[in-house]
Amino acid sequence: MTGARRGTLRGVTIGLLGAAAAGSGAAAQERPESHPISMPLPTGSHAVGRTVLLLTDSARREPFASDPAARREVVVYLWYPSRPGARTAPSRQPFPLLVFSPGFEETAQAYTTVLEDLASHGYVVAAIDHPYDALDVATPTGRPIPFARHAWETAVGAGPDSIIGYFKARVEVWAADSRFVLDALARRDGRRVPDLAGRIDLGRIGAFGHSMGGLATARLCQLDRRVRACMNQDSDYRGVPLLDFGDAATLSQPFMFFASDHSLIVTRRKPVPANADSIKLRRQQASQDSTLRHFRGGSYRVGVETPGFNHRSFMDTPMLRDSGQPSAQARRNLTIVRTYTRAFFDRYLGGARSTALDAAPLDSAVTVDRFAPDTVRRD
Repeated sequence: MTGARRGTLRGVTIGLLGAAAAGSGAAAQERPESHPISMPLPTGSHAVGRTVLLLTDSARREPFASDPAARREVVVYLWYPSRPGARTAPSRQPFPLLVFSPGFEETAQAYTTVLEDLASHGYVVAAIDHPYDALDVATPTGRPIPFARHAWETAVGAGPDSIIGYFKARVEVWAADSRFVLDALARRDGRRVPDLAGRIDLGRIGAFGHSMGGLATARLCQLDRRVRACMNQDSDYRGVPLLDFGDAATLSQPFMFFASDHSLIVTRRKPVPANADSIKLRRQQASQDSTLRHFRGGSYRVGVETPGFNHRSFMDTPMLRDSGQPSAQARRNLTIVRTYTRAFFDRYLGGARSTALDAAPLDSAVTVDRFAPDTVRRD
């Protein structure tokens, strides 16, 4: 989370929230109902299927539920490769699995343009709605699950330290949600979805998340070695793209930090200011670089500073503006998100020897940093 260097209560929470006050409901309000929506189509060769599952973890109690006996539920949207008129996609090999967590207050459907694009390129994407932390969660039968507003407002009212504590507790819950989803898919191997029976490669699992979901993904990867590649989209705390839980847990998988101006500290376009903040910013930049350098699996940082690219550019939100007709720049920014997200997983799950991470950046305002232990290379 980046807010510690911004100084207000909203700033303290912004890196984890990702502008929570403008959550799913606000995104919906940006779409005029009187105009058709022209969303960019997936770019891969597979048609895309989608289904939704409700999974209940009998091992965990749900403290936010009104029923004291309630167990933890998660809603999982599955995007997967398919084709019209066929029960399975035209491939003899099973597909790699990606687990995705959205931002705080958000739902998986707010990221459709990126998630379905991954599916069109041969990935099964299990995107999780984390109940009580999103505004618009509903089960497949339409039963709503409310946002835990009282708990959240109590944390906010108690001040910044309470907010950070709240987020850390929820990150642990979200990481447990993701591990439970992996367990459930491993047991069923897609049998609840006919198109996926026997088609999920549980030896090729990746995980990524946006905003608070990015921090939850980093925690998942610390705890679960089944995940072979990990990505945090635009969330840090004091410059570092993961939270410290004090348990010496390490992250050994390849990692990518995909950042907008929201999380970028010092760049060619954002030089260190000549004021009292310069020492703090330099320390945060050094801390971020050091953390990325010490991931045993190596890491990337992709920084994007193109016009209009911000924290919500990882979502569908820019596509829903302008009367449902995305601007050329919004489409360009979406291409950047799609391309580098897929490139990272193609490299570590798909066996690709050369990806967009190895080529010249897509735009002069895109920077790709490659980190290995004790080395830094900047393109």
